[in-house]
Amino acid sequence: MTALWHDNETYEATRGEDDRIWWRHGNGAWQQMPGNAHTHLPPTLAVGDVDARIQRLVMFRVGNDGSAYYSFLQDRNTNWWTGWNRVPGILHLTGRVSATYSTNGVQLATEVNGWLHTQQMDLRPGRPRFRPDWEIQRFQGRGVDIASNFTFTFGEQEFFASRGLTNTVRVARTRPGDGRNAQYTDLPGGGRCESVAIGRGGDPGHLATSPFDPGYAAQQNMAIGCISPNDHQLYLNRSTDGGNTWSDWAHSTGGPSPTGAAPEIHGFPGGEVFAVLSWGSDTAPFKRHMIVMKRVM
Repeated sequence: MTALWHDNETYEATRGEDDRIWWRHGNGAWQQMPGNAHTHLPPTLAVGDVDARIQRLVMFRVGNDGSAYYSFLQDRNTNWWTGWNRVPGILHLTGRVSATYSTNGVQLATEVNGWLHTQQMDLRPGRPRFRPDWEIQRFQGRGVDIASNFTFTFGEQEFFASRGLTNTVRVARTRPGDGRNAQYTDLPGGGRCESVAIGRGGDPGHLATSPFDPGYAAQQNMAIGCISPNDHQLYLNRSTDGGNTWSDWAHSTGGPSPTGAAPEIHGFPGGEVFAVLSWGSDTAPFKRHMIVMKRVM
């Protein structure tokens, strides 16, 4: 399940066992996404600025043809979304799209054959604009299973986490849109991961670059989730200072967390951070493939 905070509500979306996309807002009833779209990968929600007063909620999915598609929410109360439109480019996607807020739009990232590829959606008034094609980021220390988010330590920075070629977690930070110059280093604590996810607290549609901004402290809460190849359980590495220092890997509290799918990490304006799993067994207290969520910060 992907989730984010927008317009004073929680929005969530997931790929069901029928390979269709389901979504809800404000903890209401689940609704099938219109358009009868199918996907074999989890969808992604993001929010971006149109101008100083307007933000739009957008959903991305990877189609069975290997292309990325997007749809905008028009009216949450009537399940009204725009039709699916294709993200430009000839890249054949094999994994999920990661989408993060950026000034005037949304930045997209995906991994193909161990390389990070990025695309930019410009939401300024008028039709959404993109680059002609996805751009490969040829930084040192390439990694797979890229997940990205924004954090702010001493100003505006873009934070990346990836599962490296040896299954270690590697992290990097750059100025927004400067992924080519990202220098990856191993996340403290070592460990091996089948998949990773990263999330932070704070409002995903508000970039608090000043320590005097009320949302700045909330954005410093970050968590990286790792599914261990040894026991297929969730492990967490946390930071409360925007990724400068980390807590080391620890099993999530509350008992075993079996899963066969990648985790999802997301946060809320107050600084809370949550982990989401697809339950991987029929052991109590849940049944297989149920979506479960717990607060981790």
